[in-house]
Amino acid sequence: MSSKIPRVLSLLDQLSKEPEKAVLLSDLAERFKVHPRTIKRDVATLQGIAESTGLVARVHIQHRRQGKAWVVLNERSTSDKAPGAAAVYRYAAVRCALGNLSVLGETPLSQSAEGHLAEMQSQTPEELIERVRTGFHYLPFGPKNYDDKEDVLEALVVAIVHRRPLILNYQSRAGERRHEAKPYTLVVYHDGLYLIADIGQESGPTPFAVDRILSAEVQREQTFELPEDYDPERYFGDTLGIWRSKDEPLMIRVAFEPDAAATARERRWPGMQSWEQVSERWVLRMQHAITPELIHWLRSWGPSVEVLAPPELRLVLREELEKTWQRYASDLPTAQLLDKNAKGRGRGRPKKQSKASTETRPADTAVAAKAPKASTRAKAAAKAQPPSPDLESPKTLGEQAKRPIDKKSTPKPSPRRKG
Repeated sequence: MSSKIPRVLSLLDQLSKEPEKAVLLSDLAERFKVHPRTIKRDVATLQGIAESTGLVARVHIQHRRQGKAWVVLNERSTSDKAPGAAAVYRYAAVRCALGNLSVLGETPLSQSAEGHLAEMQSQTPEELIERVRTGFHYLPFGPKNYDDKEDVLEALVVAIVHRRPLILNYQSRAGERRHEAKPYTLVVYHDGLYLIADIGQESGPTPFAVDRILSAEVQREQTFELPEDYDPERYFGDTLGIWRSKDEPLMIRVAFEPDAAATARERRWPGMQSWEQVSERWVLRMQHAITPELIHWLRSWGPSVEVLAPPELRLVLREELEKTWQRYASDLPTAQLLDKNAKGRGRGRPKKQSKASTETRPADTAVAAKAPKASTRAKAAAKAQPPSPDLESPKTLGEQAKRPIDKKSTPKPSPRRKG
């Protein structure tokens, strides 16, 4: 959740303690450890709510006493039906948080949040409830299913809150595994739940997908303490995603085409250091290890980005793109999938057609004329850029990055475009 909502809540609570008393704006900025302009924007937000709904007391800025700015909360609300101080933001904040928990389905966590929201609704005007309902919305994207994980989630919550170890039975890609775990943090990421736990590995805490936890048994007679240097903000601070790498971060330079750069520059990417315009393109400098999520993020931009450095990242990305190219090099999908689809319709394997049945009908002339051209382009491209024999698929991205680089096969960065 954005830090703005809890900050505005605290600001309104602070001013409500002594209504009609002017507070120096610079003191508020120092108290909340933000720039004075941020406090001005927060005051403007509260002013907008007061003027449009009349549901909170009016907050305004006065300029007096040697030009200094002071913040004042009027004691009288502009509406007799105004709820208590900060009710608007509290209700909106809980509703937004509940949206994130909606991925859990009917689980103890989501039910507890819904109960708290229902309690707040009983003390909130109907008009405000409707405005918040239509004004704040969370849109999930491919949420996971936790309908059968109620017992697992309850055990995780108990273990995390009371700092008790767990016995986890986990379904990894390599098979079922048993772990003695110290649960640190439950994380909502990409509409899924992940447990960050210590299982005694030298690399530190390990993420576990909750939907793959087969069972979780709380060791109620034991307790543990979090390491002094552990903090989830620092743990995920410079990582693009939830999976961390054992390798050291590298200095990465990625060039974005103008249209893609306009979108990318609107966000703060983990490990981001700077943006630099080079001719028409924008170059992002970031410090990050080579991870599957970094590769996925780079691929998601398609031809709108080019990795300039380091060479090992270019090599890994090129291998990934070559595999994708091989999937689409033919004009037709994979033969086995076509055959399976035909069997699913009850027609079995397609029979060989006679020469007469394969002759082009007049109505198909336009389509048939285009097909050879596409096939010719595909063959020409494949012939011009064959997969290098030294680029066989390793088991992990880490092995790809560590493999000695063949300078002859590694592409050089594209020359800068002329402005």
